[in-house]
Amino acid sequence: MRRPLLVLLLVLALGLLAAVELRVAVAIDGKRLTLALSAIEHLLEGETHWRVYGGRVLTPVLLRGAMALTGAAALPAFLGLMAALLAIGKFAAWWGLRPLARSDAEAWVALLALTLGGLLLRNGQPLYLWDAVDMVLAALAVGLCARGGGSIAAWALLLLLAACNREGAVLLGVAPVVHALTGGRRDGRTAMLAGALTAGSFGLAFALREAVFVRATLEVGEGAARAGAGIVHLRVAENFATLGTELLGLLEPMRLLALRPLVVLPALVPLLALALRPRAVWQRLPGITTTAWLLVGATLVAGEVLEGRVWAILLPLDAALMLAMLGGPSAPSSAKTAVKKTA
Repeated sequence: MRRPLLVLLLVLALGLLAAVELRVAVAIDGKRLTLALSAIEHLLEGETHWRVYGGRVLTPVLLRGAMALTGAAALPAFLGLMAALLAIGKFAAWWGLRPLARSDAEAWVALLALTLGGLLLRNGQPLYLWDAVDMVLAALAVGLCARGGGSIAAWALLLLLAACNREGAVLLGVAPVVHALTGGRRDGRTAMLAGALTAGSFGLAFALREAVFVRATLEVGEGAARAGAGIVHLRVAENFATLGTELLGLLEPMRLLALRPLVVLPALVPLLALALRPRAVWQRLPGITTTAWLLVGATLVAGEVLEGRVWAILLPLDAALMLAMLGGPSAPSSAKTAVKKTA
C-alpha cells in the first residue's frame, strides 16, 4: 500500500505545481494571453506574428484538437492545453531529474527550482504554447541522457516533435551526438545517425515554414526590416547592447530590485556549472552541457534576451546541471550507456 500512496502523492504534488504555475501565469499575463493565442490561432492558414513562426505547426494542431474534443472556444481550449502541457512538463522533469539526484528530496529541490525559474521568466510576456512544449522536450532529453542515452527511435520521435514545434528545439539533437562521442567507448555510428537526424529535423522545420507561411501580422516598419530574409531574426548586437544597458543600470541603487535582468539567470547556470565544477558536470552530462551552451548562444544571436519565455527551454537543462554540480550518483560509463542504435 505504501508505494501506491507515494505515487498518488507524487501525482498530486506535480499537478499542484503545474496548477500554481498556470494560476500565476494567468494572473501576470492577463490580457496578453490573447497575444500568445493569436500567434497560433490562424497559423495553419499561414497567418502568424512573424515569418519565423510559420512552420510551428504542432501547437496549432493541438489547439484545434482540444477545441474539437471539448467543444470549447479558442481561449478556454488554449488555457486547458497550457495546463495540460505544464502538468506533462512536471512529470517529464521528474522522470528526467530523478536519476541524477541522490534522493527524492534533492530531486524535489531541483523541480522546485525549475518551477521558480519559470515564474521568474514572467516579465510581461506571455508563455507561448510552443515554449511549454519545449520544456517538455528538454526534460525528456535530460531523461534520455540520464538513463543511458536512449534509443535512436526515441530521439527520432523527440526531434520530429521539436521540428514541428519550434526550430530552436532541434538543437536538443546535439545531446545524443556528444553523448555517443564521450566516455570510455566512442560510438561513431550512433553519433552519425543522431547527427543526421538533427540535420534532417532542421530541414523539416524550415521546409514546414516555407510550405505553411503566408503572411506575418507584426512584420511592418522596423519589424519587417528586423525579420530580414525570414530565416532567423539576427539580434546579436542589439542583445549585447541591451545586456550592457541593464548591467550598467544595476549600478543605480533604485534599480537593484529590478526584475527585468532576472530573466537572463537561466543563461548563467551553464556558465556557473563549468566554472565551479567543470569535471563533474562534463563527466555526468556532456551532451546536456553542450546543448545548454548552444541554446544560450543561439538565443543571444536570434532571440530577445529580456523576453523571458525565450529561456524556458533551458530550465530543465539548468536543473540537471545543478544536480550534476551537487555530485549525485556517477553516470554510467559510455561503454554501458551509448545511445542504442535501435528502439
